[in-house]
Amino acid sequence: MPIPLLLLGIAANGVVAQSEPAGPATAVTPPAEPTATADDDPEIVVEGDVPNERRRVCEMRTTTGSIMPKRVCRTVGQREGEREAAREAMERISRDREARTLVQEVNGTGAP
Repeated sequence: MPIPLLLLGIAANGVVAQSEPAGPATAVTPPAEPTATADDDPEIVVEGDVPNERRRVCEMRTTTGSIMPKRVCRTVGQREGEREAAREAMERISRDREARTLVQEVNGTGAP
């Protein structure tokens, strides 16, 4: 009687053994991925340097108020234009500050 009790215990625990179908085991192998060569893609042609107006540079930026970085892509020409605009804005702010300080000194309203 110990064997029926053992089977009853297995069934009560939810453990059920399944048998494999008879026959040879077959292994499933994924198909090999083709290797890319330079001749496979006729659209990509590398000849010399790309002009700055067309060459793109991407960087990850995290904007104010966010913790998720965002990918920003611009051409080299756009980056240089933005850098020049920022430099000119800083120079204009500096000139305005100097002019304001000079006017306040002349009028006697500002700190010396």
